[in-house]
Amino acid sequence: MGFAALYPSYTTGIDDLEADMQATKLLLTTDNAGRIQEIPPLPPNARLEAIFLVIEQGESPSAKRKPSPRIVGLGAIHDDPIAPVAAADEWEAKP
Repeated sequence: MGFAALYPSYTTGIDDLEADMQATKLLLTTDNAGRIQEIPPLPPNARLEAIFLVIEQGESPSAKRKPSPRIVGLGAIHDDPIAPVAAADEWEAKP
């Protein structure tokens, strides 16, 4: 009895095919540490080969950039950050 017959909810629709290798598509999700959340039942005493393709990767809250707590609130803006550094007449080309 093959994997498809033992675990029909995890098959790709090939129920009666007996072969050396059968491909089964599983969609797995991981937690914020990268561990698989729900491990599916697997056939006993079997060697399995897995290839993982990341189809969607969410941004974890810890991945957002934040300043160090030691420097939060220490910065200050004293001038207009959008104002030009030189006067308008200084932008003209000089002969």
